[in-house]
Amino acid sequence: MKRVLVTGANGFLGKHLITELVNQNYQIVAVSRRGLQPKFPHTKKIIDCKISLSDRDALGQVMNEVVAVVHLAGMVSRKEEDYAKMYELHVTATEELLRLAAKKNIKNIIYLSSSGTLACSGSSSDIPNEDTQFAEKIVNRWGYYKTKIIAERNVGELARELDLNVVTINPSLFLGPGDDAFSS
Repeated sequence: MKRVLVTGANGFLGKHLITELVNQNYQIVAVSRRGLQPKFPHTKKIIDCKISLSDRDALGQVMNEVVAVVHLAGMVSRKEEDYAKMYELHVTATEELLRLAAKKNIKNIIYLSSSGTLACSGSSSDIPNEDTQFAEKIVNRWGYYKTKIIAERNVGELARELDLNVVTINPSLFLGPGDDAFSS
């Protein structure tokens, strides 16, 4: 059975992704700060890892036999005082996660960024694509977007440097069943 590490396991997308991967017979290393919520089924296909992404040693230990990493963990805040926390999670922890993956010879990474890094524009006719430049001038005053832009740029550079296969996803807002907080 192939093993996939998923960060942000308790998040709205994490819960849905883990359920789908388990249904497709993957074993999941579910990484979250507080451990999995009780809503997850108790199954040997899910390894519950209560780990902070800043704990590099613990993270490295649970990456054994992993064939892919799906990095969904993030923090959304509009508060200026949360900038350092967002930088640590979005930039520093993401870089370390990619370096750990390369060290463990895990080549396949999915990185969740944000539509705000690319899709903000001064024109309603602009449609972003793979060649779109980061929307730094428009979103740079918001710490969340600023850290996501820095992280996304670094992810691209590290993918080339470490020879990783990285797919970056830039979603907007997630809505649907299971959004108990009413704010994905």
